[in-house]
Amino acid sequence: MSKISQELKVLLYLNQRYTRTKWITIKEIANYLEVSDRQARRYLEDLNMIPEIDIETKLGRDGGYRLITPLDKGFAMPENIVLAMSIAMKRNEKIESVLSELPNYVITDSIVGDNKIGNDVLDNLEVIIKAIQNQKQVAFYYQNLEHIYLVDPYKVVLTNHTYYLYARHDDITKKFDISYIHDLRQSGSFKPLDKVISEINEKLHRYGIKNGKETTLRVKCADLKALLTFDKYFEGKGTKDLEELTYTVVGSSENELYYSLFRISTKSYEFLDEDFKNNYLTYLRNQIRSIEK
Repeated sequence: MSKISQELKVLLYLNQRYTRTKWITIKEIANYLEVSDRQARRYLEDLNMIPEIDIETKLGRDGGYRLITPLDKGFAMPENIVLAMSIAMKRNEKIESVLSELPNYVITDSIVGDNKIGNDVLDNLEVIIKAIQNQKQVAFYYQNLEHIYLVDPYKVVLTNHTYYLYARHDDITKKFDISYIHDLRQSGSFKPLDKVISEINEKLHRYGIKNGKETTLRVKCADLKALLTFDKYFEGKGTKDLEELTYTVVGSSENELYYSLFRISTKSYEFLDEDFKNNYLTYLRNQIRSIEK
């Protein structure tokens, strides 16, 4: 298993065991990872280099490790940190130096379990990050098309486990799946336009992708089976009320919640928030229009 996957497992383990009174020993962490105590300490040392992650250490017989605050209120780690860790390992640089380079990502997915960014996608992301930072155009081939795209890159978005580039091409704002980009290189300079930035932000809002705003989903289930179905697809992140048969889950964006909600086949529930329901229906209609186009 890769180093980044192991470090993510450490974070998730500490997050799952989060409490202000319980210290997690190095032996517990090492046993969980099936590695030596020394290797487990190295993972913790690497994680302590990331400013966004607060791991507290207590020395002595009763000591150990614990998170000062839970990650995103439970079971999550910002994807830009995962990306920064991957790039830092590739460049053999410190993680915090890479984090300072990242543009303003729109985060829509929580991180659960092992996380892998393919080498081709990672290479493309690294070039695009530099281009956005330095206001440089990028040229590339896309899918199996023969012509070269020359675009002004504005924003990278992660949604439903896929990285997309929002860019300006031939005076039109387009979205490109970064996994389909190849032969990528930087080109000449460009000046970002405020109207394009506003247009992209409006599109992201329309599709339920929001930056830095929590959203809550509350549903009333018809029976215990439906309630447990929600808990399964939201991977235990929510709160179950077995008496009222309600399920409540908080996400970093509406789109994050939509992704799991869409996969739930049971119809034995009702929304307790009419605004969330209407936003979800609008999201589904926009997805259908996008496919039809």
